Amino acid sequence: VDASAISQILKVTMANSVPETRSNVRF
Repeated sequence: VDASAISQILKVTMANSVPETRSNVRF
């Protein structure tokens, strides 16, 4: 499993869990 893929999934998960951070997370 690619490490970058894992970090990408974590970013998406956190962005979906906390809408306020969505503007702070850069994909």
